[in-house]
Amino acid sequence: MGRNLFTLALAAWLSLLDIVPGSAEYPEEIPYVPTPVSVIDEMLKLAEVKKGDVVYDLGSGDGRIVIRAAKNYGVRGVGIEMDQILLAQARQAANKAGVSHLVEFRYEDALKA
Repeated sequence: MGRNLFTLALAAWLSLLDIVPGSAEYPEEIPYVPTPVSVIDEMLKLAEVKKGDVVYDLGSGDGRIVIRAAKNYGVRGVGIEMDQILLAQARQAANKAGVSHLVEFRYEDALKA
């Protein structure tokens, strides 16, 4: 019972600090950490992405994963993001990469999508 009480106390303390996952009420509270291109390439390879697939990215940031999937594999992609600035960057990057016809970016909460 002592361990459960400690866990409960820790969770309560963390929630007061607004660092418990899911407690962020505003997108700017959630850090954006871009995935390196080499990691994206390996992820798509491991996922065995092939023509006809649809790649979803929850918390898509600047859209680099779905854009890379569309560009390298010709697949459709959907990015879910709740930061309007990152959504605008993703849409602009898709246009620049020539894959805007294959990808879409939605303004949604990834935890509710």
